[in-house]
Amino acid sequence: MQGKPEFANSEQEDALNNLFNGSIPIPAALHELRMRLLDLTGRNRLVNFKRSAGKSLQFVQTSIDATFQRITADQTSRVSIAPVPAPDRKDYFDF
Repeated sequence: MQGKPEFANSEQEDALNNLFNGSIPIPAALHELRMRLLDLTGRNRLVNFKRSAGKSLQFVQTSIDATFQRITADQTSRVSIAPVPAPDRKDYFDF
């Protein structure tokens, strides 16, 4: 059948029918529809984020609010990002 969605089971079909037949309140129906739109699978790169050295920054021991305020304070200011220094070799091992 073209135009009619296919369901894995009758429970899914009943849930969808309840969204549109007025049996649940509108805010609850909207919430359910939003959740159906949200992709929680491995394809969603915002949910399944993998940090990589060249493509992301990691802020360590900082206030996210202060960082955001500094970045958005004005368009002419710059934020300098300093790398974390490598530890001394003597700090690698405890003797």
